[in-house]
Amino acid sequence: MKKVLSVVAVALLSGAVSGMAQTNSFTVSVKGTITQRNGTQTKIGDVSGTKPKCSELVTDCANVLVLIADENNNFTEIAEVQTGASNTIVSVIWESNRQAITAAGKFNAGLVSSGTVALPNGIPSFNGDVQVDGKISTSGKTSFSGKLIGVWNDDAANSADPAAVFKGTLKSTGTITTPVDY
Repeated sequence: MKKVLSVVAVALLSGAVSGMAQTNSFTVSVKGTITQRNGTQTKIGDVSGTKPKCSELVTDCANVLVLIADENNNFTEIAEVQTGASNTIVSVIWESNRQAITAAGKFNAGLVSSGTVALPNGIPSFNGDVQVDGKISTSGKTSFSGKLIGVWNDDAANSADPAAVFKGTLKSTGTITTPVDY
C-alpha cells in the first residue's frame, strides 16, 4: 500500500511541476495604424534605416520593445526595456491582468494603459484598451504573433488628444531574459 501511495504522490507531483505555468518574454515589433476621429492617420512601425530594427514606440534605439506573458500571475505587458546585464524596464506601454493562454498556445488579452502614456516620434499618446489575439509557438524556436485592435485613445479620459482607434500586428523578433524589475 505504501508503494502505491508513493507512486501516486510522485505522479501527482511530477504532473504539477511539468504543468506549471511560466513567463515568456519576447522582443517584439508593433506595426499598424492609429486613426483619429477626424480621419488623421499615424503609422507605427520601425525607425527606418536602423539595424537592428528599432520600434518607433521606444524612446531610445538602444532599448527594445518586449512582450512579457506571465501565466503564473495571469499578467501580460508590453514595455520598453533597456537591455544589458539586468534588462530593466524603462516604461510600460500596455498591460493586462486578464489573459488566457491555452495548452496549444492560443493567446488573448486586453491591453490597457495605467493612465496616459506619452510616446516618442510624434505618435499620439496612448490612453485606451487594445485587444491582442495571437499564438505563442514553442515548436522549434519559441515565437509570438498576433493581431492588435481597439481604442488607442478615449478622449473622455484624455481630452488633450482626440479619440482614436488602432489596428495592427504584433510579432516577436526574438526571445529575451525577463527583466529583473518585472
